[in-house]
Amino acid sequence: MAVTNNVDWHWLIEESGLLTLQLTEQFLFQTPFKQTELTSNCQSGSCFTTSDAFVYSLHRDKFAPLPISEEHAFTLAVCATISTNYLKPMANKSWYFKEASSDLSKPVHVGDWVSLNTSEEAIYLVLNTDTTASDVMLVSKSHRIDEQRQFKMGKPVRVHNDRLSPVYYELQEHQL
Repeated sequence: MAVTNNVDWHWLIEESGLLTLQLTEQFLFQTPFKQTELTSNCQSGSCFTTSDAFVYSLHRDKFAPLPISEEHAFTLAVCATISTNYLKPMANKSWYFKEASSDLSKPVHVGDWVSLNTSEEAIYLVLNTDTTASDVMLVSKSHRIDEQRQFKMGKPVRVHNDRLSPVYYELQEHQL
């Protein structure tokens, strides 16, 4: 008996310049990522690869226990997949965030939940890390950075590790 894969997802670059995931001929999921933010590996019409599927599945599993909707989990998993596989290297944006308390600033690992603080706190997921900085993605619905700037769910940012506070408790709905 042959096993077939019924998933035929494709990446598209819309006229707007935004990356879109084509799930079916009729259903397109527009992401917040601009073509200029992506590496040349992400071409319009390219297939959702096995590497994409693996990263997507890892993130879907990570988001499964959270008190969020299926749509929220899907959006986050797609954004995490793009950030992991196709996003160009990001400049550090540590100045947006307050330093974490020295008691809370501990080494972080890929897949850890962390919080970042401005005048308010938001939850992020560590996507990539080294000894000095980490690429993280906003998991909360939004994060007010300052009077003119607000990040939306799925936004990746690179920050120094001294800004990250590991989250050791179960995430609650009001945090997301």
